[in-house]
Amino acid sequence: MPTGLLLKGQKGLYTLFDGEKEIQCRAGSRLRKSDTRLSPGDNVEFTVNDDGTGFITEILPRKNAFVRPPVANIDVFVIVTAAASPDPDIYYLDSLCAIATLAGAEVMLVINKTDIKSPKFLTDIYEKTPIKVFCVQAVNGVGIDELRNALRGKTAVFAGPSGAGKSSLLNALCPSLSAETGELSERLMRGKNTTRVSQLFLLEGDIRLADTPGFTMLDFTACGVTDHKKVINAFPEMLPFTCDCRWRDCAHTVEEGCAVLRQVEKGTIPKSRHESFVRIYTELKQKTTY
Repeated sequence: MPTGLLLKGQKGLYTLFDGEKEIQCRAGSRLRKSDTRLSPGDNVEFTVNDDGTGFITEILPRKNAFVRPPVANIDVFVIVTAAASPDPDIYYLDSLCAIATLAGAEVMLVINKTDIKSPKFLTDIYEKTPIKVFCVQAVNGVGIDELRNALRGKTAVFAGPSGAGKSSLLNALCPSLSAETGELSERLMRGKNTTRVSQLFLLEGDIRLADTPGFTMLDFTACGVTDHKKVINAFPEMLPFTCDCRWRDCAHTVEEGCAVLRQVEKGTIPKSRHESFVRIYTELKQKTTY
């Protein structure tokens, strides 16, 4: 049975790419009755009708899936922030990193507008984590080639605050597709959380870019993060020290004898990262309790 990559779905009509061309499909009856929602990025099996359209019969196993916005099989979660104008919100960045990490996606932090302000205050934090950091100047192309090479062969979703420069960044990444990416970047830059469909774009260099309604509302529950005890897994720089705590059930927040807290005091773990961890942990614990 042929397979395809789901690019877009709207009002029951789905666009697939079979490796050569796009095919318009409907969902088979079994999928329509199931609780699983088809999402851009899904790899699916489908049948072909005599008129060239098709029916999607099966969703192949997913690497990951985000509920809001709906998108699946994301390799890289690209978080775009500005060094200044607007000033970065560390908790917002760490929350996006946590959502992506817990979903099994690689995280990249792109610091734009480094010509306005030095990004050192951000790189000092994230160089102590496994998160890959790229310092760019989208308006003049600085750092763009390195970022483009890192995205080759991957499915990526971009997220970040309005004004961080996603529009300029996308146009710089894909200059030969200015018409298509111009439309795409304009949508990503909208200040309002306008409802629209998620869509996967196939760009040059085998880059697959998901345009989504955005991650402007940081609702961990909606993103499938509900267990406060698993939040520590979203901060991989802390994990190596969790086995050295005095208490087996240490929450790594304020406990005496916590090895994670010792590393925060030493500066091995950035203080801001631990503060973000505690805030997310506490918020989820309160939701679980009440």
